[in-house]
Amino acid sequence: MNEQPKSSSITYASVWDAISSSPEEAEEMKQRSALMIAIAQKLEEDGLVCLPRAAVLLGESEQRVSELLLGKVGLFSLSQLSSMAALLGLERASLSDRVKDA
Repeated sequence: MNEQPKSSSITYASVWDAISSSPEEAEEMKQRSALMIAIAQKLEEDGLVCLPRAAVLLGESEQRVSELLLGKVGLFSLSQLSSMAALLGLERASLSDRVKDA
C-alpha cells in the first residue's frame, strides 16, 4: 500500500514573513521593499527613469540605481533607502499611500 505523505500548508501574510528568519527581519524587509517601490514610482512620475539623471539626483552610481529599479532589496539598507526617499521629497506619511496604490 503506497500512501502519499500528507502535505501541510502554511499561509503567510507576505513573502517576507515566509522567507525571513524572524518577525523583525521580515518587518525590515517589508519596509525596505516598500521604500524601493515608492522611490521607483517617484522616479517614473518625475521622468527620471534615465539612469544618469536619477544617479546624479540620488548621489549614487548608475549601477546602484539600476539595482534599485530591479528590486534588489538585499543590496540596500533601510537607512540608504530612507536617504534616497528624502532626496526625492518623499515623506514617511505618503509612502504607505504610494505603496497601497501600487
